[in-house]
Amino acid sequence: MKKNGFTMVEVIVVVAIIAVLASIIMPKMTGARDKAKVEACKQNLRQINNAIELYANDNNGVRGPVSGTTYVYLNDSCYLVTEGYLRSAIKCPLGNTYYIYPSYTGGWCGTYNVPLNLALITCSNVRHPGYSAQCPYVWGGQVRDGH
Repeated sequence: MKKNGFTMVEVIVVVAIIAVLASIIMPKMTGARDKAKVEACKQNLRQINNAIELYANDNNGVRGPVSGTTYVYLNDSCYLVTEGYLRSAIKCPLGNTYYIYPSYTGGWCGTYNVPLNLALITCSNVRHPGYSAQCPYVWGGQVRDGH
């Protein structure tokens, strides 16, 4: 008698092999996706920093309407958007809100002193106790990894 198709055992073996391969690959894919989000966040921070520098060039070196430890949320009412330096508020791919400290003059993370009039941009509020160490940030024009 001629056998047509596959036996149930053969199908189960193939499905089990596919499941094992998928379980090996999925964690690597998740890690790659997270790294891509961090890189996209870094690009957003560079764009925001460029907008702040353009604003400063047009306003005698003043980087924003607030200074010190006062911050501005990057939303549609932010000065960078309303004055045309950004087309719209940039959304953080990590799901956080961008905070802009145009002229940050206070200590940061309790140990570092930030020089006068350096823009600090984070995708999490540095004064908030829930600050995410994975969030990259801009300090003094340089995009840096979270620490």
